Amino acid sequence: MSSGLKPGDEVVTSGVFKLRNGAAVFVNNKVRPANNPAPKPEDS
Repeated sequence: MSSGLKPGDEVVTSGVFKLRNGAAVFVNNKVRPANNPAPKPEDS
């Protein structure tokens, strides 16, 4: 059995807490998160 993300799945990286079931979502792929293997978020 396999689980987790699959090719083609979309992942939310911003505005996660604003999501609600049935809400409209605008996908904006112009801004992409950095590909940093060791990120250091501001609030960590």
